[in-house]
Amino acid sequence: DVLEKVQGTAMRAGLVGASLWCMMFKPVVGSLLGAISLFSSNKVYGRKVLKVPPEVVRALAPLAPLQPITVFLILARVTLPVLSPANWRSVCYWRRVVPLLCDYLKTRKIAKRKRSKAKRDALWAMQHERGAAKVYEML
Repeated sequence: DVLEKVQGTAMRAGLVGASLWCMMFKPVVGSLLGAISLFSSNKVYGRKVLKVPPEVVRALAPLAPLQPITVFLILARVTLPVLSPANWRSVCYWRRVVPLLCDYLKTRKIAKRKRSKAKRDALWAMQHERGAAKVYEML
């Protein structure tokens, strides 16, 4: 019984962590998970307003911890550009820079395992092409 609770808690924590990562770095997937999470409990934005059947609510229950996060992100996206444009620009900037930085760190880790200088150079050339496109898009 205790082991099942620990496993359930670990699974929920992993799901929430993965979902938060998606919301930050893969906005389309994160938005989809967040939207689905709104149907995962009996709260106002779930079953009561949208008349979601109870069996659907039970099936989506593991996504319930994402509801407050999703509502917060929706409210921030609506209010922050109006109330604090400078902070909104900063959020937009970091949402683009952090994935780019992670790509470069991942490439560095992979490049360390390559023995051939030619393979490392080819790997870095591909990364720089992708990174340059993202930086150009960001500016």
